[in-house]
Amino acid sequence: MDNLRLLYFEFKNMRWKYFVPLIIIYIMVPLLSIRYAATINFVSDAATLIVPPVYTDFERYIPIIAVWYFTLCFREYSNQGALELVKAYGVKQKSDLIKTIFIWLHTVALVGVLLIGYSFYMDNMFVMFVKIIIQMLFYLSFQYFVVKVTNSVLVPAIIITTYHLIFNFVYTKISIWNIFIYYNEITKSVLLNKYGLLALMSLAMLIVGMNIDRKSYDE
Repeated sequence: MDNLRLLYFEFKNMRWKYFVPLIIIYIMVPLLSIRYAATINFVSDAATLIVPPVYTDFERYIPIIAVWYFTLCFREYSNQGALELVKAYGVKQKSDLIKTIFIWLHTVALVGVLLIGYSFYMDNMFVMFVKIIIQMLFYLSFQYFVVKVTNSVLVPAIIITTYHLIFNFVYTKISIWNIFIYYNEITKSVLLNKYGLLALMSLAMLIVGMNIDRKSYDE
């Protein structure tokens, strides 16, 4: 409960920065969807015809919000003096992992609200929901792991942002390094194999990061 209260104050202290992801997923993404429908004159089956680009926008703009919130919540790692002071009082052990999980749950709730709205017009929203929350879990787990290795919150943020931009806007072909897939590539086997593996990798990074964190406090 204390960790949840602390995270609430973290979000509160973000002020206007907290609302940037909300503007993206609740205003920008829907407006892009409306634009796609407008290009085909809002025909009766527009919701079906615009599914591929809408799915692409989901993957382009939604998973990255987890990186935004994590970077702001762990901003003390950008100040080595503040980090050492916090460690000196021993208040961070295990709390970073719990905070990461709560950040993920927070983003899951935000995405859930958005896709519930889309589910009234489009099919397979649950499949898209599963994909996105696993992608966000992977991003957060990677950030948590790299933060514990480097003691820097900017390093994982730069790495993930660069990766996200490359595979969503530059090199969009399917490859073993790409955690995103095209709409017509979505199958149950892909979800189980590709995203099941991604979830396991995320769990492994969280466990390793937690062990690194514990050792740093033991020292």
